[in-house]
Amino acid sequence: MHAVAATIAASAVPALAIPAFPGAEGFGANSVGGRGGDVYHVTSLADTLTPGTLRYGLRESGFPAAGRTIVFDVGGVINLTASLDIKNISKVTIAGQTAPTPITIVNDTIQITGSNNRNTNDIVMRYLNVRKGTGNGDDAISIKGSPGVGFTTNNIIVDHISGSWSEDEVISVTQRASNVTVQYSMMSEALTSNHAYGALVRPMVDSNVTYSHNLFSNQKSRNPRPGTYDGKKLNFEFSNNVVYNWSDRAGYAGGSSEGDTEYVDMNYVGNYLIAGPSTPAGSKRTTAFTRDGADSPILVHMYQSGNLIDSNAGPTRDGVNTEWGMFANWDGSTTTAWPSNTGTDTDLRRATEFAFSGITADPAQVAYDKVIASVGAFPYARHSIDQRLIGNVLNYTGSAPITAPDTTEWNNLLATPTVNRPAGFDSDQDGMPNNWEVARGLNPNLDDHKLVASNGWTNLENYLNELTFIANWNLNADANWSTILGWAGEQPNSILATANFVAGITAPRTVMVDAPVTVGQMAFDGAQSYTLAGTGANSITVDVVGGTAAIAVLSGQHNVAAPLVLNDNTQITVAPGSSLNVSGALTATGKTISKSGAGAATFQNVRAAGLLVNDGTVRITPNGGNAGASQVQTLGIAGGTTPTVMFDLADNDMIVGTGTSRATLEAQIAYARNGGAWDRPGITSSAAAGNALHSTTLGVLSGAEYSSVGGDGTFDGLNYIATDSLIKYTYYGDTDFNGVVDFDDYSRADAGFNNNRTGWLNGDFDSNGIVDFDDYSLMDLAFNTQSQTLKRAIAWVNGDDRSADGMDDPALRLVMQHSEQFGAVYQQSFLNAVPEPAAVSGVMTMALFVSTRRARRRGVRAI
Repeated sequence: MHAVAATIAASAVPALAIPAFPGAEGFGANSVGGRGGDVYHVTSLADTLTPGTLRYGLRESGFPAAGRTIVFDVGGVINLTASLDIKNISKVTIAGQTAPTPITIVNDTIQITGSNNRNTNDIVMRYLNVRKGTGNGDDAISIKGSPGVGFTTNNIIVDHISGSWSEDEVISVTQRASNVTVQYSMMSEALTSNHAYGALVRPMVDSNVTYSHNLFSNQKSRNPRPGTYDGKKLNFEFSNNVVYNWSDRAGYAGGSSEGDTEYVDMNYVGNYLIAGPSTPAGSKRTTAFTRDGADSPILVHMYQSGNLIDSNAGPTRDGVNTEWGMFANWDGSTTTAWPSNTGTDTDLRRATEFAFSGITADPAQVAYDKVIASVGAFPYARHSIDQRLIGNVLNYTGSAPITAPDTTEWNNLLATPTVNRPAGFDSDQDGMPNNWEVARGLNPNLDDHKLVASNGWTNLENYLNELTFIANWNLNADANWSTILGWAGEQPNSILATANFVAGITAPRTVMVDAPVTVGQMAFDGAQSYTLAGTGANSITVDVVGGTAAIAVLSGQHNVAAPLVLNDNTQITVAPGSSLNVSGALTATGKTISKSGAGAATFQNVRAAGLLVNDGTVRITPNGGNAGASQVQTLGIAGGTTPTVMFDLADNDMIVGTGTSRATLEAQIAYARNGGAWDRPGITSSAAAGNALHSTTLGVLSGAEYSSVGGDGTFDGLNYIATDSLIKYTYYGDTDFNGVVDFDDYSRADAGFNNNRTGWLNGDFDSNGIVDFDDYSLMDLAFNTQSQTLKRAIAWVNGDDRSADGMDDPALRLVMQHSEQFGAVYQQSFLNAVPEPAAVSGVMTMALFVSTRRARRRGVRAI
C-alpha cells in the first residue's frame, strides 16, 4: 500500500521536480500546473465572465498567485463568443477529465498567451475536445506567449486533446513560447477556409518543444512545420507520432518569405506515416519531411531514427524504414535527397541524437499501437467523431482537406445535452468526490486536496490522474494483457490504473497475464465470461496510492486464474446473480477483504488480516487439504449471531484470530446448520449439506484446546496461537480434530455429559450449550458411518431388527448403550439425523426403506 501522507501540511507541495502527471513527456513535462493552488469548479457552460464559467475561472483579475486547478461539475458544449485566453496567469491545470461527460469547446480559439511584459507559465491542459469550426481563421489551440521581448511563456503541456476543424493549424506553438509538450492529442481535419494544416512550431525565441504520440490526420500539410524567427533556434522533438492522409507535403521546414534564416535542431524518431486516399501519387507518398530552401535560408540539423512510412494504398499496415529516403530537399524547382552538408552548413544528417528532454522513444509500430489505443480525449470512451477519425486510419478512409465540418456531426455536437454532477458529489469542494475520498482514506468533509501522498503528487492530482488511467478491454478475442491494441485507453499497469473488462464479447474470452501487472481497480461486465489467466510470477497486483482498492463484477460469471496479490485492503463487489471465481493463488497478507453485493465470490483460500462478508456469499473452493485452509484475524459475517450472509467453507478448515470471538463463530455455524439442514445464512459447509450420510459438520476448538489434545502449533500447515479459534470440517464427534471418531472422543463426550460442560471438545457438537442425547446421536451416526455399520444401526434403532445378530461391532454397541441410556429421545434424534435410507447404501432394500419411514411416522419406543 502506498499510504497517503496525511500529516503533511497543506502548504507542503513537492519541492523536487516531478512530472506534471504520470506519463508526461518532453520539454513541458515538469510543468507544475495548479499543484498547491485553489480549486475552481466550472458549474455552467455559458461563455460569460460570471462565477462558475470556464472563462471566469481563467480571468487575470483575482487569479491566485499560488495557482488553480479547474474541475468541471458539468459536461457538454461551451460555445465560445470570443477567443478563450489563458493570459497573464500562471500555475493552471484545466482538468477536463473531471467532467461528468466530455467538455467540447467550439466556435473560437483557445490561446495561451500574454500581454507585453507579462508572463504566462506552468499551464497543464488535459482531456478536452476543441472543435473550432469556421469563423476567424485561427488555430484550435494556439500556444503563443507574450509579444514583449524578455518575457516567455514557459512550461506548457497539452495532453489528450481532441482537436479538429481549425482554420489555420490545429495546435501550434509560436511567438515567445518554450518548454512546451503536445502529446497524445488528435490534430485532424483542419479546414480549407485558411491553411488546413496540422501544427506550426515557429517561435520568436530560443525554444524547446516536444510533439509526442499524437495523431495528425486528414489535412493538407504541416504535420509538422518547425522553424524560427529573428535568428533564434528551435530544439524540436517530433517522436512517436502517427501522420495520416496528407494531401500535400506531410511535414516540412522552411519555405517562408521573410528572408530570415531559420534554425532548427530536430530529433525525428519512431514516427509512423501512412499515405492515405487523399495523398497524391509519386514522391509525396514516400516523403515524410521536406527541407524547403526555396525562398529563405533554412538550417535544419536532423537526427532521424526508426521511422516507418506506409506508402501503399489500403488498410494493411506495412510501413518500412527507408531511413533518409523519406527525407527530401526542395530548392524551388527540384526535389533531391536530404543534404549531408551545404556550402555553409554541416551535420545536416546528424549521426547522433540530440540530448534534449530525455524522452525515450518507442519503436514506431509500438507508437502506432499506443496512438490508436490511447490518443485523444477519453480514449476509453471516444466521442463518435474521434471514433470516425481513428476508423479512417484503420480502414484507409477519410478525405483531405475538407472545407467545413460534416453538417450532421456539427449539429449533433451542438445538440449535446448538458449533464450536471449531483448535489453532494464533493461536499468539501476540494475537487475530489466524496466516494473517492472515502475509498482513499481521506475526509470528504475536510479540504485536503493539497496534501502530498507518498508518490509525490497531491491528493487532488492523484484523483485527476486516476481518471486518466482507465482502460477498457477492446478485443472480442483471446489475447495477452500486454497487447496494446487490446485496450481502449492506455494498457493498465499502474497503481492509478483501472482495468475494465466490458460487455460486448460474443463468447468467453481469456486474457493472458503475460507479465506482472499492477492495477488499482478492476471491473468485469457482461453475460460472456472473462478469464484472466497467468502462472508463476505473472501475477496481478492490486494496489492503490492510499485507502482501499476495488474489484467489481457488474454482471456475469468471471474468473481470475492468474495469481492475485492484494497490496491494500480491497473491496470486492459482486452484483446479484453474478460471480467472481478467484481460482488462482491469492496473496493478501496483512490486508482485509470486504465483500459486498448480493452475488458470490469464490477463493481457493483466504489468508489475510480480515474477511468481511457484508452481503451475498463468499465460498472457499472444495479442497479438503492444507491448500484449502484459510486464516484471518477477523471474520466478519453481516448480522452477527443471526447472520444475513453466507460464508461457505465447503470441506475446508480455517483459523480465526481474536478479532472475532469463538462464541460468535459457533453461533454463526449453528445458525447455518439449522439442525442439520444447512439451509440458512452464516458460516456454512456445502460439503456437509451435500454429504449423503449427514455425518460431517464444522467444529470449533480454541488453539489452547487443540494443543491440549495433541496440536503442535500448526493446523493444516498454518501457525496458530492459544487464543485463536480453529474451525474444522470433520465428523460429528471428532473432539480432537484428528479426522476420526474413536473412543478418546467418547471419553471426552462422556466427561462433558457427566460434568455439564459445553463446547466441541466436550461433546457439544450441535452448539446448543449442552451435551445431550442429540450430540450422542450425531456422534454415533458418524462412528457407524466410519465403521460401515450404519445400515445395521438404523435397523436396530428403528425396531426392524432388535436381535443381537451383527451387533458386536463397537460402534453398534454404543448405539445400543445410548439407546438404553437415553431412550426414545435418543432413538428419534438418531433417526432424524441419518439420511434417507436410499442414500446410505446401494444394497438397502425397499422393505427397509418402507419400514424405516413407517417407524419414523409412528415414533420409536424406549427400550
